[in-house]
Order: sequence, then C-alpha cells, then structure tokens
Amino acid sequence: MSLVVEVLTTVEDVDREAYLGLRRACAESAFYDPRFLAGVERMPLLPADRTFYLVAHDGPRLVGFLPIYLQSPAVVDPFGVLAKSTSARFAPDARGLFSHVMHCYDSTILCDGGPPVLEALLAGLAALGREQGAEHFLIMNVAEGRLLGWARQLHFEVSYMVDRFSMELAGVGDFDALVGRLPADGRHEMRRQLRKFAASDARAVVETAPFARLEEVAELCHLTTARKGTPQYLPPAPLAALVRSCGDMIRLVSVYVGAARVAGLICIDDGPVLHLWLGGVTYEGVGFSPYTVGIAEAYRYALARGKRRIEVGRLNARIKHRLGLSPQPLYAIVSPNLLTGTPRHLPVPSPVRGARV
Repeated sequence: MSLVVEVLTTVEDVDREAYLGLRRACAESAFYDPRFLAGVERMPLLPADRTFYLVAHDGPRLVGFLPIYLQSPAVVDPFGVLAKSTSARFAPDARGLFSHVMHCYDSTILCDGGPPVLEALLAGLAALGREQGAEHFLIMNVAEGRLLGWARQLHFEVSYMVDRFSMELAGVGDFDALVGRLPADGRHEMRRQLRKFAASDARAVVETAPFARLEEVAELCHLTTARKGTPQYLPPAPLAALVRSCGDMIRLVSVYVGAARVAGLICIDDGPVLHLWLGGVTYEGVGFSPYTVGIAEAYRYALARGKRRIEVGRLNARIKHRLGLSPQPLYAIVSPNLLTGTPRHLPVPSPVRGARV
C-alpha cells in the first residue's frame, strides 16, 4: 500500500466519479452526498474560518475522504457538550478542526482500506491542525462501528457525546400499526392530536423540488432553534440556499392552516432511510400540535415508500421516546492538544504530498 494524503480546499477538486465510488463502497449517508457537501461549503450554517477536505489515494484509487472545518469551539458547541464529555480543552479565542457540521448527526471518515488509511488521514489531520494553529481536532457525532473500533486500536480518545434517535420500520405494515406500537402515552397523544387536526381546516403535505416559499421553512427553523437558545445555528438565508442546492434529495413536510405554514420539516430522502433533518413550528393560533402532525405525515411517507428506517436527529429525548424512536449513542474521536507536542499514540505523519492549502 502506497498512501498519499492530499489537502484540498474545495470539494469541486475531488474527482467526482472516484468519490461517488468511495461513497458507495462505504455506504455512507446523504450527509456525504457531493451536493450536500458543496452546499455546506458555499452556504455554511455555522461560520468557518476555512474548509478543508483530506483525501487519501492508494496509487490511483481514492481510499479515504474527510471534510473538516477550522472553527471556533464556541460557535460549534455553545452549550459546552464537548468540554463536558471529552478531554478537549480550548483556550479562549482558540480554534479547532471539527468534522462536518454540528447539524449532522451521522459523521464519519470515508475509508476503504482499514486502519492504515485511517492512520494516514489522522496523521495528515494532525499536521494540518498544527499548521493552522488548531488546538485539537474532533470527529464528532460518530455512531458505534468500524471507525470507532479502528480509532480505539490507534489509541485515540473516544468519548460519548449524545444520543440520536431512529425507528426501524421492518415488519410495520401501515401507519395504524406503527401508532399501535408507540408507548402508551405517545399512542394516546398521537391519536388525540390527529383527531384535533382532522377537525380543523388544516392540511399536511409532502413537497418536492422545486420548492415554493422555501424561505418560510428556513425562517420557522431559525425561530425554533432561537427559542431553544441557539439563534446562530440556522441562519435563514444560507439554510434556504443550502436546501435548494440539494435538489431532489429534499422533501419538505409542511402543515398549513389556510395559507399559513405552521410547520416545516426538512427531510432527506436517502434510499432506504428518511432523515427528518431539521424542522420548525409555530403554535400561535393553532389548535393542535403541528410538530406531532408533521411527524405523522413523515411516518406515512416513509411507510408508503418502503423505507427501512427513519432518522430524527438528536436531543428532545422525552418527546422522541414518546414518538416510538430509539436512542443510539454518538461519540467523538478526540486528538490530544496539537500545539503542545506529539504524544506517543498520535500518528506522526510522513510529508503530505500534493497539498493545496
């Protein structure tokens, strides 16, 4: 194996066919679709000082890929989850290298070659971090699997962060059967809200590209996250532009009362998986729960199209348990401080060739 790691600054410089082949081999989620990555690069949802892509080649074959962002920890993690759950300690005004965007709950390193490829990428990442003055790198929101196993073999810190929530749909015949499987309180609440919805003049629809009034959905998402204490997380204009750039990957689940949209869920149709990625609601003047009705419509859509799993992101554990969703732990792979020396277990890179930084 003759590995070369290259650092690029735009996803457009990654060979598209080689990348699509690597993504298929790794069976990774829609968050690694080149349209999504290009959209995030052009319309970042959180400020990034710089964007990088580490690619690994074994001869002519692309065997590894990692998007990484030079960012302020305070921007990425305003509630201090990483400080509470990992050993990473950032000085005031420090920068770190962070994987993907914090809005994505399924991050990884695309790797078709096992620990040697991963070690080469992480060594290149450490070198890039030192060059850019980053105190740590963190690969965040990683589910249990090969990547974490390899990281542990290489003696990297692997720390639990938070849970994400999903529902397996195997054996679920229809929507009524799904509701019947919910916990008792969730089942009663779902039926109660759907009765109230049916008695109103509201409607729920699933919309496909091209989208009209997409800015309304982005504004709902922004206002909802602002109510939860993170007004910087979903700026409406970049979010609308990013969603529009993703084209037919996106489905919008919208709930209308008359002409007014009272809920908008941004979903990603990812083959056997439906991601309920982001959402926003308003309860003002509404006699039912737009969130519950929107989730119900998404469940119906997934079942009608034979999806095997629904993913509904992180947080709000109590509500998501009630909606029949199961938790899956997410972890962070954490480097030691990159600016205070190279601990023995951190891979020491050979020179990175062909770097464009």
